[in-house]
Amino acid sequence: MRIRRIIQTITAIIGLTACITTHASTIDSLKQLLPKQEGQQLQKTYNILAREYAQQGFVSEALDIYNRLIDLDQQLGTEQHESNHRYNQLAVLYYYHQFDSLREAINEHKPWFEHHQKWEEYFYSWKLLADSYYMTGKIQTALRESEKMIEDAKQRDSDFGRSQALIEMGQIYMGMEQHDEAIEAYRRAIELLKNMDGENHNVCLAYLRMCESLDRKKDYQQEERVCAEWKKYLDSWASQSENGEEAIYSYYTD
Repeated sequence: MRIRRIIQTITAIIGLTACITTHASTIDSLKQLLPKQEGQQLQKTYNILAREYAQQGFVSEALDIYNRLIDLDQQLGTEQHESNHRYNQLAVLYYYHQFDSLREAINEHKPWFEHHQKWEEYFYSWKLLADSYYMTGKIQTALRESEKMIEDAKQRDSDFGRSQALIEMGQIYMGMEQHDEAIEAYRRAIELLKNMDGENHNVCLAYLRMCESLDRKKDYQQEERVCAEWKKYLDSWASQSENGEEAIYSYYTD
């Protein structure tokens, strides 16, 4: 859940870069506050500043602020904040396609996630690693990373880890035009995710990509059945949500 919120926040920030310009005066104002603050208030200002830098595409500046946040987290003993900020660094590098730097950073942060048993961050960062290879055309390397990831998840008995590996494998298989394998990977991921609390968005991601693969395969009858199954899942989710269908409108329109 917390990682999904981080991803959505950073995706929204970067997605708005083309249409929203944050004036330099905003960053200057935030920087002027820093010497006057400490503790949680300083954390808050650093977080806003990092987002402002990321929005404008100032990647190195955003990463530097996250490093300062990590140091502050360690001073304050806020381990979960530190975990989030470590993952934020990876997410910024990923969304700006700085894949060489991303891989180096993962080598630093992934062992920390493992040591502190931050399994969401651990498996999400591994998924980013595999995806970085996929997006740079290193398909076999991406597939090997996904296979190693699923074996690691099996050893830890982590259904979440298995599901993320399967989603990544589905994407890789779809890119290779091996649609039967992709569809099966997404199906297995959905079965795992449906048994976990708070994974509605990941379930919908797997459904969406399964439908894309069925569409590319031109298996429209099966795609229609899967869409009906997905719609049933969304109806159930909406009935349990405070805002009903409004809260998940974008998935209905996919």
